[in-house]
Amino acid sequence: MKKNWLIFLWLIAPCVVTAQTVYDRAYVLPFEKNNDIEAYTGFRNAVFRFRPKVDDTLITRHKLMANTSASFGVAFDYNWLSIDYSFSIPGTAVANQAPTIHTWELHLKKTGPHFRAGIDITRYFGLVMPLDRRTQSFDYFHDIIYRRYGLEFTFIVNAEKFALPAGTGFSMRQRRSAGSLIITALPFYQRFSLSRNPQNGYSQKDSAFLDAVGNNPDALSMLVRTGYAYTRVWQEGLYSVHGSVEAGTGLQDRWPRLGQPAIRPIFNYRLALTAGYNGDQWYGYFRAAYEKWRTYQVGSVMNTRNDNFGITVGYRIGQWKRKIFGVL
Repeated sequence: MKKNWLIFLWLIAPCVVTAQTVYDRAYVLPFEKNNDIEAYTGFRNAVFRFRPKVDDTLITRHKLMANTSASFGVAFDYNWLSIDYSFSIPGTAVANQAPTIHTWELHLKKTGPHFRAGIDITRYFGLVMPLDRRTQSFDYFHDIIYRRYGLEFTFIVNAEKFALPAGTGFSMRQRRSAGSLIITALPFYQRFSLSRNPQNGYSQKDSAFLDAVGNNPDALSMLVRTGYAYTRVWQEGLYSVHGSVEAGTGLQDRWPRLGQPAIRPIFNYRLALTAGYNGDQWYGYFRAAYEKWRTYQVGSVMNTRNDNFGITVGYRIGQWKRKIFGVL
């Protein structure tokens, strides 16, 4: 119970209060039609690498991957209502032979002039370990479940002349090239769990790693990341390229500790790129991101890599004359 309260307090600690900001219309222009319908497709990847502090090849050989796949989705945004639905494209998973090993994610973000706030929930039901890329052979760990719950609070310094939504989601237009320092607070909780005894059904070569995961290790972390985002535009924002570079450090507390230091430093960096066409009615853009984390698990350093890319096409719509169901 005490640990649950610590988790709750840690996650709500970086509260932010948004301030009203008036954009410089020479640099940033909101669209007259501010609702949209989108279709998107893309692929994301997640890789865990475990390296112990001592020379133990039983763990250093482990590179585990989430069984992610390409997806296709549609989104509808109207006033305060946002509906988003996506599904996996068959035959595009990391390991197509293991459909029961899958991922589940929820990402909610709201971006204002000075602040962006978000909630991220990720669950990996099982992981796979690549053995031979040529033959596409894997070891399957059906019983490992990974959970991550996190919040994001981003502060945009130059909010009068730089609109983050214009570069990342094309919901506004950046009329002149501009950039800004960005500062992000990332509190998050992550946990590995094993649904059965690690010695039942697994080979001896996996025992060292599975013994650690069998302790159901979890960790509470707080990281602050700083960086710079810049949007280069042509034809007053009709075409644009947006890029950002961020890096940061923080602290992690883990359970069980098993005689190891309670608080450890963690590190992260992130690179992102968006490029496309931002018209009054139609818009479309390519997006790509690469992120690397260095955290800790029982007996080893855990390096996590997340990368994704995709294409989005959107159509802007205005307000209907009558309210939908009397509320929209």
